[in-house]
Amino acid sequence: MAPDHTITTPVKPSAITEVKADGTVDDPLFTGTLADKPVTPIIINQNLLDILITPGAEGKPATAALTPAVSPWKLVSEVQTVGAGKETEIEDPKVAPDDANTILISGTIAAGSAPALKVYELEDPATFARMALIEALQRVGVTVSANPTEANPEQSLPDQATVAALRSAARLVSLPLGEEVKYVMKISYNRGAQTLVCRLAVDAGKTACNAGMPVMQSIWAAAKLDTLGASLVDGSGLDGNLITAQNAVDIQAIMAKRPDAKRWQGTMPILGVDGSLADVQADSKAAGKVFAKTGPLLAGDAFNNRYRLVTKTLGGVMDNKKGGHLAFTIMVNQGFYTELAVVFEANDDVGKVAALIQQAY
Repeated sequence: MAPDHTITTPVKPSAITEVKADGTVDDPLFTGTLADKPVTPIIINQNLLDILITPGAEGKPATAALTPAVSPWKLVSEVQTVGAGKETEIEDPKVAPDDANTILISGTIAAGSAPALKVYELEDPATFARMALIEALQRVGVTVSANPTEANPEQSLPDQATVAALRSAARLVSLPLGEEVKYVMKISYNRGAQTLVCRLAVDAGKTACNAGMPVMQSIWAAAKLDTLGASLVDGSGLDGNLITAQNAVDIQAIMAKRPDAKRWQGTMPILGVDGSLADVQADSKAAGKVFAKTGPLLAGDAFNNRYRLVTKTLGGVMDNKKGGHLAFTIMVNQGFYTELAVVFEANDDVGKVAALIQQAY
């Protein structure tokens, strides 16, 4: 499901005033996982609950807000505001031991600092979507008999042929594929990237997301890419996916020759303008002229108590000074840092290299 949608047939104007049913989200289109979390056909807010913590006055509780706000999910915050300049240390949110729909968050946030964002990843997106749907229907005056707090009753679903034959009361139309890809690329949305692989599997008549990988390989092989230059386990940029610098450049060169090359270029973050490159080299003469995808992968070095930047990449296309175009990739492997803040400087470093190349040619 895309990040934004259009409801072409709203429920309320369809004259439905009451729903007498369990209220089941039918999501067996595909099944898969990414980083040990489910990849699902139903997605609301990236299957995350956002928790925004805003500091108050020193010594006072911070303000915490949960988005999206869907009953019966509740947030209990024990985050306290400490003196300006002191450490902001907020624990990762967790579910209360006595209530599966209550999120607990605790820690400290410095007075006068910017709000802090934490996220809670939903374990059961279908059940959350069911809750959200029931609540949305109730907001527009539709009476729903189903209990919104119950788990999604998938076992009660009839077979797919029966479901497909049911009358449709409302329809949700996603964004065009190009806009979905832009969303995935601009913010490095790994689960969204894997969802595209899952949809390749469905197109091939399969339900397991892994079945989409050979389909993806055949598409790239047909486009004359030497696919042996990559070793991929899924559609994300996470651990286990490897690619050579040559292969990365070849992909960009192949895409640049296509009639929709400009649309592809438009999906990538733009140096100093938007996406994951919005704050990189914004004052450079190369800003707005480099279109590239970022790719960091971070690990730890427990032996030396430091961070290990497994890889930091930047690859795409750029408009050069002579009016031409260059396909490029920059890869840095196995860098070591003692502070996490310094790790993020690697994004600026590879951006600076890209800017220097753009200005040099």
